[in-house]
This record gives sequence, structure tokens and C-alpha cells, in this order.
Amino acid sequence: MNLVLFEDAMAHICRINRILESPRGNALLVGVGGSGKQSLSRLSAYISGLEVFQITLRKGYGISDLKLDLASQCLRAGVKNVGTMFLMTDAQVSEETFLILINDLLASGDVPGLFSDDEVEGVISALRNEVKQAGLPDSRQNCWNFFVERVRRQLKVVLCFSPVGSTLRVRARKFPAIVNCTAIDWFYEWPEEALLSVSSYFLQSIEGITPEIKSSISQFMSFVHTTVNKASQSYLAIERRCNYTTPKTFLEQIKLYQQLLNRKRSELHASMERLRNGLEKLQSTASQVDDLKERLAIQEVELKQKDEDADQLIKVVAVETDKVTHEKAIADAEELKVQDFTEVVSEKQRSCEADLAEAEPALIAAQEALNTLNKNNLTELKSFGAPPAAVVNVAAAVMILLAPKGKVPKDRSWKASKIGMGKGRCLS
Repeated sequence: MNLVLFEDAMAHICRINRILESPRGNALLVGVGGSGKQSLSRLSAYISGLEVFQITLRKGYGISDLKLDLASQCLRAGVKNVGTMFLMTDAQVSEETFLILINDLLASGDVPGLFSDDEVEGVISALRNEVKQAGLPDSRQNCWNFFVERVRRQLKVVLCFSPVGSTLRVRARKFPAIVNCTAIDWFYEWPEEALLSVSSYFLQSIEGITPEIKSSISQFMSFVHTTVNKASQSYLAIERRCNYTTPKTFLEQIKLYQQLLNRKRSELHASMERLRNGLEKLQSTASQVDDLKERLAIQEVELKQKDEDADQLIKVVAVETDKVTHEKAIADAEELKVQDFTEVVSEKQRSCEADLAEAEPALIAAQEALNTLNKNNLTELKSFGAPPAAVVNVAAAVMILLAPKGKVPKDRSWKASKIGMGKGRCLS
């Protein structure tokens, strides 16, 4: 248990412990919910060396289940002599008939119909030796009375009820043993000292806050709680309606502050982490931008050089283009001349072909006449001393045609022609 033992809490522990240590000590703790009745009762039971038993409500839990639980605790206390504190809150009183059993247990220590006959016989048999050792006759009634007395001595009933509403008053009238057979301890509102102690204790575990600020927060929480209590009293006086602020409410306020603080810290840390990541990205981006600027400067220089080279190349290309254009113009002019020359040649060719066609019959006749030549004809031709000019020209033409390696002879006279005819190549 996480408890803060301020002065009032220790006073309640002393009262409850004194009740538990007294013979047949049973307690009725009256206070609003969350005032620490159960926690202080458990601590007092631990101090007194008592085991704590508390019923566990479940669906269908009724009077028969409560009888079984009470019977088991009575057997532990009466037969096994185990000190036990039976702790019960008003929230566990799901049926008002539960208090009938509690009333009988507080009044006499004996709950009618709690044990079967076999269980009663078992109890009597188990306690006969102890009754004898106590110097009493081991009669049935003495054994049972011994059991009941031990139950009343060892089983401590502690009831934690709330004074809110009329429920407690009605129960006190219906079941008088709840009030008459118990020692009542009232749990009032926590004083300001208790509020400061509790809030300071729970704020100690919070890291990252200076002691001065923790003290201010503790005082503020105490101020808020007491202010709400005063406002609740005014609200009751004016509106006739109750607003309960219990110590549990104060603890919930501290818990809420811790939750809000943790959540805001988480949000702040997340924001700081996002900001840190953003700054890292900005720094990384700035570094990349600087690198890009350096590369861009280098590339600008290279680009400028390439632009200059390109301009030079453009100039060279322009000059070459002019040359090509000029040469193309010349080529076009030559082409026109070639076309004109081709037309002239074609015309000449047509003219020559026409002349050839006209001269072809004569050529054929000449070839036929040439084929009729023989050595006798050459001999007769060489005998001419002064032949006609046409014969001299023909002889010169034959010398040109028969010249070795296509060399035109310088001497093409009739005398040279007769020498050539003497060699006999004219007819081969």
C-alpha cells in the first residue's frame, strides 16, 4: 500500500489498533468514501498480526454464500485459533439481509443456522482436549461455549460505512449491534496539514521540478481542495444539494495532475524531437545547397567555356557554310555548264550518228574494197612516182593507223609510205 502517514492517519491507526487489541474488539469506521478507512484498517490488522478477510462480490452472491464465508472464518478463528479481521464495506452489502448475520455475530458471536449438525459435532470434537486443558468439563455445551468465546475473541469485525444519506441511520435502527457492539471511529475531512503531506509525498516522485515549485504545487492543490469544500457547503446551504469532495477526490486530483504533466511532457518532447529533426534536415539541406552551389559555380564556368567554344564553332561553321554555299553555287554553275555541254555533246552525238548513218554504206563499201586488196595491188601502188594527192593522204593515214604504240610518225611522205608498204603490214 502506498500510504502517507500524516498525524490524523496515525491517530486513526492507533484507535483502530487499540480496538483490535481489546477483547471482543469490533470497529465501525464512519467516513465518506475514499477517506482511507480500508487502507488504515489493513495496516492496523498487519500491526496486530491479524489476517484480513473480505468477501468478493460476484454475480449471484447471496446470503447463503455469506454464510459459507462466515462459517469458514469462524472455524479458522474458533478451531484453529487464527486471529482474523473480517472487513466489510457498505458497498459489499448487496442485500440488507447480510446485516442480520453481522448483527448476530456482533451481538453474541453465534449465528443461528450457520453450521450444520455435522459441522457442530466436528467443532465439539476438535475442541474437547482444549476444553479439558482449560479445566472445564468437556460437555457439549461447554465445548460450544468455548468455541463461541474464542470466535468473539479472535474474529474482529470491522465495518466501513459512509454517513452520506440516511442508510447508516436506518441500519443502526434495524441492526442495533452495529452501533452497540462496536467502537465507532469517525473519519472527518483531511486537515490542511494532511493535504500538504499527501500532495508533497506524491509529488516527490516527479522528476524535472524544483522543490520550490513542488511546494507551490502542493499548496495550490490543498487550496483548491479546501476551496471546493467551502463552495460545497455554500452550495448545500443555498441549493440544498450535496457535493462530496472526499480524500479520494484529492488523490484523483494529484493523479490527474501527474497524468496531465506526463502527457504534456510527452507532447513537448515530441515537439522538441520534431523540431530537432527539422533543424537537422534544414542543416542537411543547407549543406546540400552549399555543395550544389559549388557544383553550380563549377558548371557555370564550364558552361561559359562551352558557350564560348560553341560560339567559336558557330563562327567556324558559318565560315564553312559560306564556303560550302559558295562552292555549291560554283557547282551549280558548273552543273549548268555541264548540262549545256551535255546538250551540245548530245547534239554532236546525234549529228555524228546521223553522219555515221550516212557514211556507213561508204564504210561498208570501203571495207569490201579493202578486202579485195593484195600484194599485187601494193606493188602497183609503189610503182607510182608521183601519185595523186588523195593517194598520198590515204597512205599517210594508213601510216598513222599502223604506227607502233600509237605514236604518230613525223615522216608521212609518199617515200615513207612506200617503205611501210614494203614491210607488208598493210594487209595483215
